[in-house]
Amino acid sequence: MGSCLKEQDPIFVYSAKPTGYNDMHEVDESGYEKRARAGLIPFLRDEDGKLQYLMMVSSDPKFGGPRPMISKGKIEPGETKLEAAIREAEEELGFKTRNTRGELLPIADERVTLYSGSYDLAVFGVEIMDRFDFDKWCDETEFTTWMTLENFKLTGRKDHVKYVERLEEIVRTS
Repeated sequence: MGSCLKEQDPIFVYSAKPTGYNDMHEVDESGYEKRARAGLIPFLRDEDGKLQYLMMVSSDPKFGGPRPMISKGKIEPGETKLEAAIREAEEELGFKTRNTRGELLPIADERVTLYSGSYDLAVFGVEIMDRFDFDKWCDETEFTTWMTLENFKLTGRKDHVKYVERLEEIVRTS
């Protein structure tokens, strides 16, 4: 996802090794550079004890397509992966850190390769106390929705399913 800030970096930069290159930038074999990204999956147990995950649908399908997806975005210079994940969730979901219970859980820290390029992705999960205690999200988000793993497998972004599966496994075994 892009940033909700007024000034946005291009998603792709064609270059063998750009000026100011640092460890947040990777160039894949085709020469497309995508900045490292981080995401956050808020979750809770519903009244029946079933795990539910908060996903977003982008207001512009060119940013991840029309399916529900994890809130994620670029890691900005000077930010840690966790700081970026929290900032993106604040922007795209209206996430509030005071509405959490327990620690943020590391879900993944890996290289992702899609048709659009390759990038490093860190994903975290966090339990939410109140499903209604969220601020308004930014204009990058069309809407947010709580989903079970089963629903997300059917209608969510396919390359994000494994992260929700990992989070569900971590929560169920802890």
